[in-house]
Amino acid sequence: MRFEITLGDLEKKIEKEHEIINADEEKILDNFSTVENADEKSIVFIESEDFKSKIKDQNIGLIITNSEISKNLTQVVVENPRQLFFKLVKLLKNKINKKGISSKAEIGKNCSIADSAYVGPFVIIEDGVEIEDNVVIEANSFIGANSKIEKNTIIKPQTSIYKDVNIGKNCLIHSGVVIGSDGYGYDDSNNTITKIPQIGKVILENNVEIGANCTIDRATLGETLIKNNVKIDNLVQVAHNVVIKENTRIAAQSGIAGSSQIGKWAVLAGQVGIGDHVTISDKVVLTAQSGAPGDINESGIYSGTPARKMKKQYRIMAYQQKLEAMWKKLKKMEKKIKKYEKNNKEKS
Repeated sequence: MRFEITLGDLEKKIEKEHEIINADEEKILDNFSTVENADEKSIVFIESEDFKSKIKDQNIGLIITNSEISKNLTQVVVENPRQLFFKLVKLLKNKINKKGISSKAEIGKNCSIADSAYVGPFVIIEDGVEIEDNVVIEANSFIGANSKIEKNTIIKPQTSIYKDVNIGKNCLIHSGVVIGSDGYGYDDSNNTITKIPQIGKVILENNVEIGANCTIDRATLGETLIKNNVKIDNLVQVAHNVVIKENTRIAAQSGIAGSSQIGKWAVLAGQVGIGDHVTISDKVVLTAQSGAPGDINESGIYSGTPARKMKKQYRIMAYQQKLEAMWKKLKKMEKKIKKYEKNNKEKS
């Protein structure tokens, strides 16, 4: 990953209490690196005392560390170097130097597109769409009518956002995502199956990340809602009228059925399934391939299908390993009982 920023401009992006020592404001930085591969334009972070002793004479662009290394090095001393380093990675990774609307894009009527936004080639934007400052919409994406995308959000290539979708600030939507497709709603009366119109919305709040090839259905009525700071991995299905609360993380190939609600700070590991109209409490962790057909009302770690507290599920699994031996023992006992009954009958 390459970028280009002066040390002076970078210093403005770091909190005031983090002073850069030996800062040459005109110095150019252009990459993040490990210590071993760093050069005079690299940004690195160092927490290990061993590394600190080895680099006192190495020419490194900027060192983020938890204690001052040498009077001669350009460095910033913070309590958590790793945290600041990856904060800068995120900031500069998403730095887009281009802006404007590609001549190959198709823009509908009554759209509001900020001058600082970027719309790539072969993007289609329908009528009444609002796109705020520093939004990036990359090639071959589709934005449906009356949708809104707020500041600093990035839409990766080949993403489909249907009509009446609101996406908040600082979101990241990866390639192949479909937001606002119809929910799975049908009526099976009168000896036929009839589709129920899906006329609700999808709302993503701020700082949400949606992984590649996820699908998020619009509500039948009302809203499908993904709240602040939710992080969703690739290949996840979120059905109509689902609510996912703040700071929840969902790993790949999980599925959440309609009208379910996931609490704050929950974790759904890979291939977790949530049944329809299910409520998952705050701070619940569902381990990989767990299934929750009913409500989980208490925080904790759950496993299996149906999901149980992990300790209980592991006890059940341990018993299952002994079932064959228990069955054989039971058959032997049955034979002994039958033989005993037969002998008693003959004696009588």
